[in-house]
Amino acid sequence: MSSISFKFYYDLLSPPSRALITFFRVANIPAEPIPIALRKGKLAFGVLGEHLTEKYRKEVSRFPTLPCINDNGFRLSESVAIVRYLKNTRGFDDFWYPEDPKAQALVDEYLSWTHNNIRMTSGLYFITKWRTPILTGQKADEKEVALVLATMKWTLHAVKIATWTPRLWLISTTR
Repeated sequence: MSSISFKFYYDLLSPPSRALITFFRVANIPAEPIPIALRKGKLAFGVLGEHLTEKYRKEVSRFPTLPCINDNGFRLSESVAIVRYLKNTRGFDDFWYPEDPKAQALVDEYLSWTHNNIRMTSGLYFITKWRTPILTGQKADEKEVALVLATMKWTLHAVKIATWTPRLWLISTTR
């Protein structure tokens, strides 16, 4: 594994940022952490954040998202793309991201599924239950909260069945 560091732009409010910080630490991947505040800066489309500035777009990422890396001028966003890139350029144990194409596809499937399901449903619950009421000063609609909570619970149950069933691990080809 290379000891050459890259710049890592993150905010601890971002679940993918937290996941990559944890991954870099446990896999001993050196990175220069650069915090970006999602909650302050320019107001665009009713949203605050340093990631919405022209400077960010020019210097960090063409997309207004976190996490991002800058590896000697090569800029990349999206946590899954970052993991794949680092596997190809830095290398790390197969335990984290396997070389075998079928095992790799199963990890990719899981990463995509969690991003599109767990993150989406839990984020919607957070927005419905807390963020919107704080921003509007109005109480959350309890029926809507109950609906998104039920959806989130179903999603968490689905991932539990898919990954925690005995002998059916994340990259198991036994289904």
